Amino acid sequence: MNPNSTSRPPRLLLDKGVLRHYLQGLRNAARGVSVTAEQQTAIALLSLAWPGTLYASTQALNLAKHIAPQGLWRAVAEHVQTFHPTCYQRRWARRLRQHYGFGREDAYHIALASFGRDKAGTIFIADLFITFDLHLIQRFQAHHTDIARALRRMTRQLALPYRDAELPQVVMPHDVFSRFDR
Repeated sequence: MNPNSTSRPPRLLLDKGVLRHYLQGLRNAARGVSVTAEQQTAIALLSLAWPGTLYASTQALNLAKHIAPQGLWRAVAEHVQTFHPTCYQRRWARRLRQHYGFGREDAYHIALASFGRDKAGTIFIADLFITFDLHLIQRFQAHHTDIARALRRMTRQLALPYRDAELPQVVMPHDVFSRFDR
């Protein structure tokens, strides 16, 4: 999926760190405490996002729900939808761990971005996986060509719509603003 496509807004999959910084930033702002640069970026990302474009895994949303006061949790629940795994997500995550050294959670999210579905069961790909984890981004970029080739080999033998799976772009939250015009 091309994030520059004008046919629809981009689909953004958030990791738990983005949600955590968002909630902590809102809490700090409400208390009059200084807000960090990461928190400001997460707040801007969630505040300026297009309707129906922000997704997170069930695990990330559960973590956010546990650390957020009820009022702040409603802010997340209004903007972020749950992205559920499809049947091939686990297989792809396992391959990412075994062949490219990603940790369990990182592999889970990258695979979820390629093999995910919304609450209604519509299967699609996230255009961007957004994380503050620079190590994850660097590992993904270092192996991107090989990972893309492995995904093509795997999906070639799958039925539609799984055959159309693609890799997301893995980026820092501040990179999102430069990639899309509102």
